[in-house]
Amino acid sequence: MRAWARFRQMLHARNELRLLVAAIYAVMVWQYYQTGQDLTVFMGMFRPSNDPGVPPLAYNIFPLAFMAAGLALPMDQPLEYLASPDYLVYVRRPRTAAHFLRYLAITAAYCCAFTAIQLAVAIRVASFADPVRLAASALCAGWTLLVLSLLVGAGYLAGNRAFGYFMAVVAYAAPVSVPAATAWLVGTGAGSVPNWVPALAVAGVAAAAFDLCRFRRLEII
Repeated sequence: MRAWARFRQMLHARNELRLLVAAIYAVMVWQYYQTGQDLTVFMGMFRPSNDPGVPPLAYNIFPLAFMAAGLALPMDQPLEYLASPDYLVYVRRPRTAAHFLRYLAITAAYCCAFTAIQLAVAIRVASFADPVRLAASALCAGWTLLVLSLLVGAGYLAGNRAFGYFMAVVAYAAPVSVPAATAWLVGTGAGSVPNWVPALAVAGVAAAAFDLCRFRRLEII
């Protein structure tokens, strides 16, 4: 319980910057619902461009905004918690697997909350849309945000925060910029399971494994 209390205490910092990011993103969300987008798909999910005159990356500007805001709002505080040692009054203990699992739980809970709030708004605004389709596309968006967060964590734990964000940007922008790749991801494979499900599962496990490897090598300061 002390670990969770320490993390909650950390959240009180940088609230001004967090509010600024939230305000800017709220404007983007308002724009999304005003510009004639396909509201039957969740805002944060990438989609194949159906307009040859618009570059695929520009066509996915709102999903990009979703990911950018989702990565920016935590202000690296879950990662700072992960890198902080478990310590007693006089003796500092090595970081444990439980410490890493708490970080994963915090990150996953944040991604779920960030996505769920916007899914509730989407269902309310686009009442004509199929809620199951909206929920499925929201699952894809939230899962993608989780994988990107783990990639950011990989850079942070490797001692290069900027490179972590660079990896997240490339990992998201590269397939979204290639129409064939985007079309494959939203397509279905065996058993009518969307291709993004195994793709995100593999990417998430790989990113979490790398984070765990780097986490175990962190020095106790």
